[in-house]
Amino acid sequence: PCPPPRHCPAAGDRQPGGLRVTGSAARLRPGTCSEAWLDATVKELRGSDALGPLTVVVPNGYARLTLRRRLAAGGYANVRHVILAEVSEAIGGPVLAAEGRVPLTPVTEEAAIRAALRRTGGIGPQTEHRAVITTLQSLFRDLDDAGVDQGRSIQLASRGELARVATAAHREYRGLLKEGRCDDRADRLRAATSAIDAGAAPLLADWGPIVLYLPGRLSIPELGLLKALASAGSVAVGLPWLDDPVSDAEPRRWAGVLGLDWDALSTGASRPVQPPEVLMAPDAGEEVRAAVRRVLADLEADEVPLHRTALVYRHAEPYQQLVRETLDAARLRWVGLGGRSISDSFAGRGLLGLLHLQGQRFSRGGVLNWPGWLPHGAEGTSVARRDGDSHR
Repeated sequence: PCPPPRHCPAAGDRQPGGLRVTGSAARLRPGTCSEAWLDATVKELRGSDALGPLTVVVPNGYARLTLRRRLAAGGYANVRHVILAEVSEAIGGPVLAAEGRVPLTPVTEEAAIRAALRRTGGIGPQTEHRAVITTLQSLFRDLDDAGVDQGRSIQLASRGELARVATAAHREYRGLLKEGRCDDRADRLRAATSAIDAGAAPLLADWGPIVLYLPGRLSIPELGLLKALASAGSVAVGLPWLDDPVSDAEPRRWAGVLGLDWDALSTGASRPVQPPEVLMAPDAGEEVRAAVRRVLADLEADEVPLHRTALVYRHAEPYQQLVRETLDAARLRWVGLGGRSISDSFAGRGLLGLLHLQGQRFSRGGVLNWPGWLPHGAEGTSVARRDGDSHR
């Protein structure tokens, strides 16, 4: 279903003034074809050494679990799946620890933000408000991710009184972290980059070639770390590509920072996008049968598996019953939502409630209310037991 990946540039090439790419650099459509590119790249980089080390930098923990299980289906050894934060921790963490620095904890981070805001004069009665601290926490992380220098900080401060207070608080915050000998993720990224540039990262020899696979976001310090990794060894890059100018703006910018020509990158193993098709059917029954025939044709051609197929209709009548009966007649297994969204199901409500607990800082009331989203009458812990647990 996917054409063979096309590698651009060739192994060992360097684009003018940019990243040294060994293996491939490509724009990838997320899905089966990007996975095919990853398979081909891993095979190419390992060559005949089936036990040689190789590291895949994944966007998040979910992708790591999925790719590991997928790779395990065919068997593999000595392939490491990490997120970029783990790379910076493994390389930069020991460097900062040797300097007497300690990782920044959430409690210390909030305390430093409050102290920094008070040092700049605050913003009146709202200085200690929880929402203000949370907003500044996000702002400070964004400023660190953007690599804002002093000149840019002065420009931002000139946009108004709130901007002046926020940028001044950020400077105070960075000073407090330095005084307290605390390090955050931006510090670890910079320390890892410096260690690699200085040749003080021997563990890279145990990691082998590195494959960057569909990053979700890349900050300025993270891009600096990737450039350092590329200078120290071989890196293959697969950037997300949706063929949409707005969605591709960030990956295009990352490519520019890394010294890659976005337009010159191959599109990996992606298939050409199929244009939408419009079917004129005499009635609803023939319309549904035509759709099911298309599903069967895709299955026979090994193009689209059932778990990536959806039949969507606007009105329950007459389509809901027609679709189910036609799928049954075709002996296709199906799962229907019955007119409800996934978020309205017991499982969906329970999962969303559990995720919202973090936003409520696992308050006693939130913990007690969360089981109310679950099906009643199910076996589980009593209300009295939950009440006692919430006090621990």
